[in-house]
Amino acid sequence: MNLYLRSVGFRDYTPQDVDGLVGRAISAAMKTGSLMKNARFGRAQVLYGTSESTGVAIYGRLEGENFIFEHVYPYVLPDKIDSRGDIFVIRNRRYEGFQAILPPGRVSGSVIQAEVNPMGILDIIEKNPEVTSQPFSFAGLSSTQKISLPDAGFAITALALSGMIILPAMNEETALDRSDVPGTEETGSEEAEEKAGQISSEEDMLGIGSRIRNENIFSIVDTTLFPNGAESEGYTMIGKILDLRVEENILTDEKIYLLKVETNGNIIYLSVNGEDVIGEPKVGRRFQGPALLRADIMYTSNKNKEER
Repeated sequence: MNLYLRSVGFRDYTPQDVDGLVGRAISAAMKTGSLMKNARFGRAQVLYGTSESTGVAIYGRLEGENFIFEHVYPYVLPDKIDSRGDIFVIRNRRYEGFQAILPPGRVSGSVIQAEVNPMGILDIIEKNPEVTSQPFSFAGLSSTQKISLPDAGFAITALALSGMIILPAMNEETALDRSDVPGTEETGSEEAEEKAGQISSEEDMLGIGSRIRNENIFSIVDTTLFPNGAESEGYTMIGKILDLRVEENILTDEKIYLLKVETNGNIIYLSVNGEDVIGEPKVGRRFQGPALLRADIMYTSNKNKEER
């Protein structure tokens, strides 16, 4: 069972409960014709919304008219596709699916790995076959081959198992008068600027070293995003809350917090169960906790853009 289902309001669901949910959702989709199909690759998916912005996706294979269930995962709908960049997509090694390697945010220098909707990637490949270096097939594609999506639109979402609300960081902005430093009087001098930068870096390190002895680390670190655990798309984050709303799972009546957070220059749309949060989320405060990152991707090749 996907542990992150609790993030969208299935905190107390047992594996048997999930099996029942999957069966009912597939049956309803087959009857109403709402099953999302990709006939070329023989795959299909059911999207079952359980609140305004969250739900579960049920992915599987098509064998004739039959839908063979593969796996279920929760999803969060972002407010909008708000980022662009060159994206690489690779096969997921744990199960049939895909992972995206996203460009770094404005502050972070590290790329971000995130799970992606497999049906979305299959649709992109079908409409833009040039994104793969060889014809795509599930049998023939190695886990190391990349699908290249230059200048693609994307949004990052996250599913948190738990979290803590913390106050804003108490960053003290200190300015040094560099004119008193020997050798920096000539502001246009490359050597002088390099020396001033070196002094600034050393001063910052000394300042942090002094503060960390007397302060909580959360009062010094404003936002951060770094890998956590064995899952490559699992991260620990500290992010500023820019916006929030509360939704309710229509099946369980569990409260869900939907947070728009900024961390290391990345905007992330995060879902967490209200029972798993310590503290009261408010705009201006920060969210701290582990989360699984996902990405919604929109892509149209230059060739298809010209045809339009």
